[in-house]
Amino acid sequence: MVHAAPELEIHRYAQGLATLGSKLVIVSANQRIQEQLAVTRITDLIGSENLYSGDERVGATVKRAHADALAWIEANRRVGGSGADGTGS
Repeated sequence: MVHAAPELEIHRYAQGLATLGSKLVIVSANQRIQEQLAVTRITDLIGSENLYSGDERVGATVKRAHADALAWIEANRRVGGSGADGTGS
C-alpha cells in the first residue's frame, strides 16, 4: 500500500471538512511545521486564522483554539440553522 505524504492527507482532510461545512484548526508550537504548512499551501487552504501558534504554554493555546472553535460552531448554528453535518441536529 502506498501512503500519501502527510501534507497531502492534511490537504484532503481540510477539503473534506470544508465540503461538509466544517473546518480544520491546527495548533502547533513548532516553527518548522508552521513553515511547512505555509510552503504546502495548507495555511492558505485553512486560513491563517485557523493556525494557532503555541508557545511555552501550549495548553493555553489549545484552550484558546477550543474556545474559538466552540464560538465558530455556535455562530454557524445561528446563521445556518442546522448542525455542522447539515442534518439539523
